[in-house]
Order: sequence, then structure tokens, then C-alpha cells
Amino acid sequence: MRTFSIIVAVCNNNGIGMNGKLPWRNKEDMAFFKTITINTKDMLKQNIVVMGRNTFESMNNKVLLLRKNIVISKNHLYGVLCMKSLDEVLRSYENDKDVENIFVIGGAMLYNEAIKHPMCEKIYINYIKEHYNCDTFFPKINDNVYEKIEEKQLSPLVLSEVYVRKLS
Repeated sequence: MRTFSIIVAVCNNNGIGMNGKLPWRNKEDMAFFKTITINTKDMLKQNIVVMGRNTFESMNNKVLLLRKNIVISKNHLYGVLCMKSLDEVLRSYENDKDVENIFVIGGAMLYNEAIKHPMCEKIYINYIKEHYNCDTFFPKINDNVYEKIEEKQLSPLVLSEVYVRKLS
């Protein structure tokens, strides 16, 4: 099975959403997300973004350009590739030489599954240093499983951190 990464932005209370939408608009965070999920070392390869159905619907059922979009859903959705599980995605692209990275981009149910998954090797997390009312939250990063390897300030309001899975 293939490895993957998580990419997420959270506010002060670890919130990621309110009423099915991002509670903030932050250009530094969006630029970071776009750069990480689009760029590849090999220009002939492409990255995959994997999301839940609610996340896809929150984007007005539009795919993210320059990336292969996959929605985890038991039902077929128009205009996007759907698979029934994260494991199905990881197995399907295990030996695909045209794919460089796989990123889980939300929502909460998929994040909860992904952060516990043994094939999750990296977490990119941006902290939006403001409080927003949220009804959806990112799970706590387990310090016994992941260690922080990088931290940088993207703007006065955005702190970016990268975690990797510890060797067992």
C-alpha cells in the first residue's frame, strides 16, 4: 500500500469548519496549500488530493486544478473520480508511476481515519492564530506517533508546521 500525507489548517481551537465551510479566508494558507498539493519534483508526475464527499460539496462540486481529485463516497458524484475508501485509493495507486504524492485534504471523518492510518507519513498543518466558531475539528496529533520536523511563520497570523511519522 502507498504512503500519503495530510494537509490541514486549524484555528486556535483546532477547528477546521463551520456549517460545512472553512470559517476563514487566508491567502497565505491557501497559497501554501496550493503549492504543496500541486508541486512535484518530477514535472511528468501529478499529485492526488483525496477528500470526503462533504469537503467536495463545500467546494461547490468543483475539482482542484492541476491535481488528480478523488472523493471518498459510496455513491457516484458527477465530474469527479469516487472511491469507497482511503485504502482503495492507496491500493489503486500503489505502483502508479505517474503519481508523486497523495494528500488527504479533509474533512473531519477522513482526517480521523487518516491520522491513525499506518501509511500516513507526514502532516502539514497551518495554525491560523485566531479564534473562529467551529463545529468540525482536526484530531490531536499523537506525539508518540509523529514528531515535528519543521516550523515556519508564513505570516503574522499563520504558523506552518510539518510532522513526520516516527520510526517504530
